Amino acid sequence: KFLSAESAELGQDYLLVGALQPEVGGAEVELQILKPDFQQIEELLVTDAAGGFKHKFKLELDGRWSATVSWAGDDNYQAVTETFQLNVVKRFGKVIIALGGAGASEQLAWSKLRSTAESVYQAFISRNFNSEKDIYFLSSEPALTEGATVQTNLKMLEFAITNWAAKEVNQNVPLYIYLLSHNLGDQFLVERRGIQDDYLSSAQLDLWLDKLPSETPVTLIIEACYSGNFINQRLSAPNRTIITSASADKRAMIMRSSSFSRFFFDRIRANETVEQAFSQTKDKMERMRAHESQLPQIDVNGNGIANELLDLRALGERRIPADISSLSLPPAFGQQIAAVTLEAGIKSHSLEVEVVGGQIEEVTAEIIQPGFDPHQAELNWQEIEQQIKQIGLKMVRAEGNSSYYQLEYQEFDQVGDYTIVFQAKNVDGYAEPIQTTVIVTEATTEPATKLTGDVNGDGTVNIFDLVIAAGSFGKTGVGIMGDVNGDGGVNIFDLVIVAGNFGQSLLAAPATAAKMELSTDQKCHIASAIDQLESNPNRSSAEEMVLGVLKAILPERLPTSTQLLANYPNPFNPETWIPFQLSQDAAVTVTIYDVQGQRIRQLQLGQVTAGRYVTAGQAAYWDGKSETGQVVASGTYFYQLRAGDYTETRKMVIVK
Repeated sequence: KFLSAESAELGQDYLLVGALQPEVGGAEVELQILKPDFQQIEELLVTDAAGGFKHKFKLELDGRWSATVSWAGDDNYQAVTETFQLNVVKRFGKVIIALGGAGASEQLAWSKLRSTAESVYQAFISRNFNSEKDIYFLSSEPALTEGATVQTNLKMLEFAITNWAAKEVNQNVPLYIYLLSHNLGDQFLVERRGIQDDYLSSAQLDLWLDKLPSETPVTLIIEACYSGNFINQRLSAPNRTIITSASADKRAMIMRSSSFSRFFFDRIRANETVEQAFSQTKDKMERMRAHESQLPQIDVNGNGIANELLDLRALGERRIPADISSLSLPPAFGQQIAAVTLEAGIKSHSLEVEVVGGQIEEVTAEIIQPGFDPHQAELNWQEIEQQIKQIGLKMVRAEGNSSYYQLEYQEFDQVGDYTIVFQAKNVDGYAEPIQTTVIVTEATTEPATKLTGDVNGDGTVNIFDLVIAAGSFGKTGVGIMGDVNGDGGVNIFDLVIVAGNFGQSLLAAPATAAKMELSTDQKCHIASAIDQLESNPNRSSAEEMVLGVLKAILPERLPTSTQLLANYPNPFNPETWIPFQLSQDAAVTVTIYDVQGQRIRQLQLGQVTAGRYVTAGQAAYWDGKSETGQVVASGTYFYQLRAGDYTETRKMVIVK
């Protein structure tokens, strides 16, 4: 007879208990344990006076185990063999979510923080964590927060880690901690009680985590301003992965539909690895106006240094909690929305977005005002509310699996660029947000009589008018600069009209074109015009003239792909140039690593326009020195280019 439980958890020391009936003391019984991988363990046991036997073994694999006990019998009893089936399950882990701060009394911040924490809670639920057994959710307003049951304060947070979690976690049962608040310094704001603020320091958190069973994998995710301060020599340690929404000196923008947590956990819900979720979130935030300055951080190898190549390598294929398929189908936007230009005084404009997916709960737009500066060191919630306005969109029609929502905004009353970020949500999660720009231009006074082809209205038809028209080539719509004949689009006819009204002196001065600064968008449109003209073998004399001028304006096409090129010289001593090309504008960083993957130097090139950067005056330059100014030793090094979504690494050698 077997007396043990028929199920157990991965990593346990399991005690198999049984007995011979009737009682036969001092009998030798053979035990065979078959593991899920079909390996066997064989033991010889001796029963006690009551016929009982015991054997303890480690459950290091999840799945079906079997234990077969055989007794050869004696003069009184026949031989007997019995098999016991044991199901070993892998627990996903324990989750602690702590929403700190003052709660609903901070009206502007509370709704954003609460909805963010609730979305993280739902992400863990979608990954098969049990809401009652696996998640301990603390909130500054538990009664107003879905899933929360405990008041956030230092005492309860300590209990959650050192008591509730410590009893359950081990090297096979990881712990995930998510902290969310609006810090104003290098500590985490746990609770605000009137004039009394209670903070959690990284040193205090380290003491609490030290009370967990040894080798427990801990993943700490912090969404807060200056949260990068929690990556340091004290808190960072083996088996601890620390992910922060911002660097140590940057603020974190937390909005209802966009934040580090929203983006990161949407990727986790989609069963992407932690490395993929972090890298994609970091890249996406660098492309978004509200989040471009945050610089999310990650430390995996425990050395207290963030965003090293070894950190991402150490993650491997790790997921939260495991490699389980995702059945969620979050919505998606049908297409990007082209930028719009409004003249000053036109305050009202509407935009329409297509959302693909079912059971859409809400579609919102965050309108970032022209004066917003994400790099501003001091920015309170009142200022954020004024500079980033959120509006719910109404559905105007549905077609098949697509629904169309309209934004009507009547406060485009500042000259400058408005950035608009669209977000959609259903029961399965959030869509990949899209953004566009509404540009409000200075008011201009139209001359009483406008020359045909005078696109910029300066009273003269010249090469600058052709640049403007060609820079909008292919665009359609009402009121586009460059639509000279007013047919609702910019095409070859418009370019011919402009060129046909040139003054002869300007046509004879192609050097003027070389001095023009063209945007990437203008270059792309001009290239399209050149392609269309060149594809026509029967060009008129006017078209031939336009083609010649456009080629003078754009002598070199934009690269069709982003690429990291070979450094030169290589081998080198003591300096080298790292050339590259960009197919589109991007924030560019070049990072130098040694053969161990340690970061030696990082070159922040900033926002770089599309083009080729191959000459010594344009390529990235490295003087062979580390971040601290020390000359590096001879040997092999790696240089990595990161430009938007593009990342590539190549090898170089220093020889002295």
